[in-house]
Amino acid sequence: MDLGGATQQPVDKPPGYFEATGYKTDSGFPPPPVYPSAPVYPSAPEYPPQPGYPPQPGYPPQPGYPPQPGYPPQPGYPPQPGYPPQPGYSSPPGYASPYPGQQSQQQQQQTVIVNSQTGIVASSSGRRVKTFIILAFVIVLFAIIMIIIIGGL
Repeated sequence: MDLGGATQQPVDKPPGYFEATGYKTDSGFPPPPVYPSAPVYPSAPEYPPQPGYPPQPGYPPQPGYPPQPGYPPQPGYPPQPGYPPQPGYSSPPGYASPYPGQQSQQQQQQTVIVNSQTGIVASSSGRRVKTFIILAFVIVLFAIIMIIIIGGL
């Protein structure tokens, strides 16, 4: 096998020493490759934290922002002219008619019962609360039953 005139020269360096890096290994294997180090960029200057922006004028920082000055609440829009009232139309109970000269035909009647011994006024809204409580109880009871059935307890 011809090596092209290359002959083994006696080495004056100990085995495992590499001339290019001057790296000495104990095992005789070549050293790991040397990569150029990444360029070192100057670090960004440390800026102090910015103070909080001052509140904009007209926007008070407290909760419950009031309406801004210069924007009054808009009044209800008047009915458009040229549209006569529809026959059979009446306003909902407790609301004035939007058309002049027409009165609401229905009146809301509320029965007020006063207990003469305690002076407590009972109204029909108490019936709504009781109905809501019963309905909530039934829903919770239904949910518990469904959990028991599905869970197989």
